[in-house]
Amino acid sequence: MTTDTLKLDNTVAEIPTGKNIFGIFRKTRLFYLRIVWIRFNQKGIMRVLSDIANLILSVIFIGRKKLISKPLFAQIEPTTRCNLKCRMCVTATPNHKNNNLRFEEFRSVIDKLPSVVCVNIQGNGEPFLNNEILNMINYAARSGKSVFTCTNAMVLDEDKIDAIIESGLFELGISLESANRDKYEYIRRGSDFDKLIYNISRLVRLRDLRNRNLIIKFWVTVMNNNLNEIEDIIRFASELGVDGIYFQRLQHKYDYRLNYAGNFASDPETGLNFTRKQFMRRFGRIAREYGIPVGFSGKCLWPWMGIFINAKGFVTPCCVINDYEKYSPGNILYQDLKNIWNHKSYYAVRSAVAGKNTIQCCQDCSFFGKSG
Repeated sequence: MTTDTLKLDNTVAEIPTGKNIFGIFRKTRLFYLRIVWIRFNQKGIMRVLSDIANLILSVIFIGRKKLISKPLFAQIEPTTRCNLKCRMCVTATPNHKNNNLRFEEFRSVIDKLPSVVCVNIQGNGEPFLNNEILNMINYAARSGKSVFTCTNAMVLDEDKIDAIIESGLFELGISLESANRDKYEYIRRGSDFDKLIYNISRLVRLRDLRNRNLIIKFWVTVMNNNLNEIEDIIRFASELGVDGIYFQRLQHKYDYRLNYAGNFASDPETGLNFTRKQFMRRFGRIAREYGIPVGFSGKCLWPWMGIFINAKGFVTPCCVINDYEKYSPGNILYQDLKNIWNHKSYYAVRSAVAGKNTIQCCQDCSFFGKSG
């Protein structure tokens, strides 16, 4: 880790180590069995049995166009507004439009998705810029969903952090691409590294005091600019007491690369000529030494198991399709799921991901290619 980072770490009081028994268990995959308990506690045994049957059908029907199963997870975009201008994000483009999902609309969406077990309240924006985000988290959690979200942590204040701890959130991701102050602030334009560390430290400290069920992870986009910093990021996570790291490739679809700033657009594959297995083999050992579990994005299962709903209510077959007007099978605010889930737009994407044809919205997607 850099000198700047170490010096700043020393100024943050009471950073927890996460070495208690509960903290160790939270870092294992077994902890995610709590999703089943949440479902059972809120909806009962019949709902759990129905979920298991739906999961089995979803696996059986992978690769097919028409499904009798229903979505298992949903990503719902609360806002497209963002407080930062990150160099690898589509929200930094001049033609980007700001939209907010209202709580009443969110509630309507949740009520139409009884089969969904996990909800990620996140999209092309900073979720906590929607003033109703905590109400959304609470409602989804009370509906028997395990709720995830991801933040850049810049808009969090002490009141928001306190509310997050008490909100019923299952997992909180914190986006960052470097443990170095200068690199972090260069990539995430408008950010403040000191504030990042303060907010993470407070989140972890209060979590350990008030809600040890909340998982806190780093979400890291791997690109040519930070591949040589992965070990520093792992060490950084360990020092701050977070529970793990989820890595994903820089998206290199054409419509994304058009929007990247500076050298992010020049060659997004530079330094990324590796598979998921190679990445995990290289950095998994290092992560184990620091006691930090890591994961890396794998093959795309979105068309068969997931549904993305943007801040205007339009559905797309995955979370990285920008041209929703062209590829959306419908708007869930005005249509039922059954009229959307087996729409011809879904058929086309399912066939493409299964390798049976090509479709523009999936070409050069980072979930394809070197994912093995």
